[in-house]
Amino acid sequence: MKRILPIFLLALSFLMAPVVQASVSVGPSRVVLKMNAGEKESGFYTVQNKGDAKLKVNVEPVDWAYGVEGEREPIDWLSVDPKEFVLKPGEEKKVRYRVKTNKSDTGEKRTQVFFVSQPLGGESPLVSRLGTIVYVAIEGTEILEASIVGVKVDSLSSVPEVDKPDKLRFDVSILNLGNCHIVPEGRVVIKNDAGRSVDQIKITGGWGLLPQETHGYQALKAGIYLKPGDYTADVLIFYGGDLNKRRKAEKTVHFRVNEAGEAALYDPETELTPESPAGS
Repeated sequence: MKRILPIFLLALSFLMAPVVQASVSVGPSRVVLKMNAGEKESGFYTVQNKGDAKLKVNVEPVDWAYGVEGEREPIDWLSVDPKEFVLKPGEEKKVRYRVKTNKSDTGEKRTQVFFVSQPLGGESPLVSRLGTIVYVAIEGTEILEASIVGVKVDSLSSVPEVDKPDKLRFDVSILNLGNCHIVPEGRVVIKNDAGRSVDQIKITGGWGLLPQETHGYQALKAGIYLKPGDYTADVLIFYGGDLNKRRKAEKTVHFRVNEAGEAALYDPETELTPESPAGS
């Protein structure tokens, strides 16, 4: 079974010298496949020249098993056809990709397929490098598990002249404990000391998190004016949806708002905020 999700496009552009205008688009920007071990799948990319110059395009799949920290080696389990072609202005081209898995594969395979384009002619053309990510999850071997390993809260002001902070921000650190990528999303539910929900803030997702990686996600909302007092924040994270295996991670933290409208975490057992010295 194959699922293709058109989410955001990872674009890496290296500007040698902007002598001619070059613009290439590639879709889908993200491919998510669920395959059995030993199975084969295929699909297509659509590449279009949206600029005013004829382009030479090279297609280069590279290893992405360890994300940005890994080696950029060629791979043997995904092939593309054609690997090189020329696009006239406004022209569109289909590029076929073929994926094969081994009987011994488990977890997930990952690659970035880079489309490197360069205008033909000119002495110092612009070179563009667009990358689309491919995730291949092996059916029956996926482990989806994540943990919220840190939460911070901060009060912010839109402008210096504001008497009290009018923004509330939560920084949420998430660790991927599984063997497949996850794309966390979620919300922070704020409750007063009576346990009543007074507001909630959406957590900005979109960043794919690879196995054993930790990344910070942010929940930020303007126009929040909490009364001085004690509050709890229920942090709810959902992940695994693009693999049809939705999971949830949650964590509750306590924070206190002072008379100046400033928020800070505190431990209800010790009554200390992170800035409070022990024994004070």
